[in-house]
Amino acid sequence: MKFMSAKGAVELKFPISGTYQEGSDAAQTIADGTIAHAQALLTTLAGKASDQAKSKTDVGTVCVLEQGDNYTCDTVIDLSEPLVRVEDKDGNQVPVLNHMSRGITQHFRSVGIEYRLATLNTAPAGSSDSTVLKPSKFLITTFGGDAAQVEETLLMWVEVQGSTHGGREPSVENPLVFANRVEEPNVSVCPIPKDYSTSVIISRDVLASLFIKPQLEKAGYTEVATVDKHTEENAEQAKIATGIRFTAKPPNKTVGVAAWDDGDKFNGLSFNLNSSPACFFLDKASSAVNLKYFVPNVGFTHYFWTVTGGLVPVPIHAASEGSVDYTFTAKGEGKWSSDSATSVAASFSLSKSSFDCSTQTTKQEWYEKLFRIKTENMLAGMANLSVDVPAFSLDLGALNFFLVSNLLFPGKKVFSLGKIPDDLYIPRDMLLLGSIGSG
Repeated sequence: MKFMSAKGAVELKFPISGTYQEGSDAAQTIADGTIAHAQALLTTLAGKASDQAKSKTDVGTVCVLEQGDNYTCDTVIDLSEPLVRVEDKDGNQVPVLNHMSRGITQHFRSVGIEYRLATLNTAPAGSSDSTVLKPSKFLITTFGGDAAQVEETLLMWVEVQGSTHGGREPSVENPLVFANRVEEPNVSVCPIPKDYSTSVIISRDVLASLFIKPQLEKAGYTEVATVDKHTEENAEQAKIATGIRFTAKPPNKTVGVAAWDDGDKFNGLSFNLNSSPACFFLDKASSAVNLKYFVPNVGFTHYFWTVTGGLVPVPIHAASEGSVDYTFTAKGEGKWSSDSATSVAASFSLSKSSFDCSTQTTKQEWYEKLFRIKTENMLAGMANLSVDVPAFSLDLGALNFFLVSNLLFPGKKVFSLGKIPDDLYIPRDMLLLGSIGSG
């Protein structure tokens, strides 16, 4: 099978053997190496699921799939109207077998071979949770190969409904761009890593919007949004780390420091972790995952006994009001895993966390100012505030790509998932890596 991207078609070659007889003529033995060479169009197949007869529309390189609850739409390799000729082992047409070509054509029409690219979905074992990936466009093409008989590589580019950033279709002026990025809008990403012959592309945006965002919401986060542009605050960080960024309101959780009175008196403080958006970041260049909350201006009041500084010291009960800014950081890693040749899963875990704080006195009573009482030092308990790490472990489930792995040849698994390389990190644009084989 070979894809003809310029025609929106495929070439298929079938070996032929045996004998051929036309009318009362003597039977002929078909020479070794004879093949039936068929060309078939890629088509869009549309219609209601209950329809027996569905409309077919020829398509070019990029096929548009319209999805809906009441309709089933696939892109198919359609052999109902093939162009067939019989060739010898050197690729030359065999005129004496022209009638055989017509017979093979009629056979293909009667068999009605169709092979479809349908919706991919996630189906974790033993779970009802799933994410449906509905293709909106896809491109099948090949590149590479040379006179030294280096094999061409096959590429499938899939654009999925629900994602906000897709690739860019090729034109005379511009090459095909995979997973068009905000920070590098015109950079074409090489989709096939070294030592792999095939990739199925699912962009970082699809991973973010159709996998990670729903899992964050399931974990209790709200107002989840991807961050496309770097703000001034994280501009320095952006110079050394790029990847997937989210802002989100964390789950409702109140934490704080209890009040106490041991001569000095502290009125306690409390705040909700969801009082300020959190930032969730997946590094592009490593497997690192970071979650960061910044909760500013948590107020407190500190009462304490002191004495005046005059000729006759007088004990007084003073008060100092201030605020504390808390920064909560949790760090972990994401990883791919696979236990079969037709599924791959991603998960994140956050295991290390810390709280940092900075304080400032915002108000002093008149007697503190008058007698220059110093209250800059915060109580030790403020700086050592202990807060439980929010439960945070995202299992994105398994992407089942059985249809992809069996796309090229019915009855043979020609796309086989390879070992997940150590340098394949979560935000990469390659999800399924493997090689083409005869199965």
